[in-house]
Amino acid sequence: MQEGGIAATVARLKDPANGPRLREWFSSPTLPLETVRLSYVSAPEWKRYEGMTLPAAAGSESRARVGEFVCELLVASDMAAGCVVPHRQRGEEDVVALIRHPCMLGGSDGIFTGSRPHPRGCGCFARYLGHYVRNGTWTLETAVQRLAGNTARRFRLKDRGLLREGMAADVIVFDAEAVGDPATYEDGAALATGMEHVVVNGEVVLRGGRRTEARPGRGLRRG
Repeated sequence: MQEGGIAATVARLKDPANGPRLREWFSSPTLPLETVRLSYVSAPEWKRYEGMTLPAAAGSESRARVGEFVCELLVASDMAAGCVVPHRQRGEEDVVALIRHPCMLGGSDGIFTGSRPHPRGCGCFARYLGHYVRNGTWTLETAVQRLAGNTARRFRLKDRGLLREGMAADVIVFDAEAVGDPATYEDGAALATGMEHVVVNGEVVLRGGRRTEARPGRGLRRG
């Protein structure tokens, strides 16, 4: 259904001839659709569904089939929609084993669009620095090295990742006992706690836990 890009996909979703194929897939999907929660919908008239599970959103429109609702939403949004699916295939033991691997680096893979984003966007690094340091999975020093220095070296960001003369002044001051990740699947935009000051490219963007007007951040390319 998605071959050829967005325009081709939308055209197929609109084509009644593809209805049987779509209904067949939605009758036996590869993931439990009842757990899928909409995080972002670009179409203004459909944004009211952000934060709702697919069955709840479809039910609010009196649609008998979730698949019908999904296809209509994707067409209305020109495929610009996002969702959050709780990961239930691995447990905490798996996560700890991965974190303890010597090659482990931290990365959120977070998408910040929409009113109900995935909690990893706001909570990922605070969870490393808080939960996984306090439970002994990492020492605080190891966490800082894996989340800053090692990551910068892996992506060949030569002026990042260390507190050293000549480096970009990216600095975070936080309370190691208070840092936490209150973001949840229901409220993925809840900000991390325990962060006191943040400096990006030498400019203060968080002072005493409050945002400033500074916007010095920029995208970085490898190497």
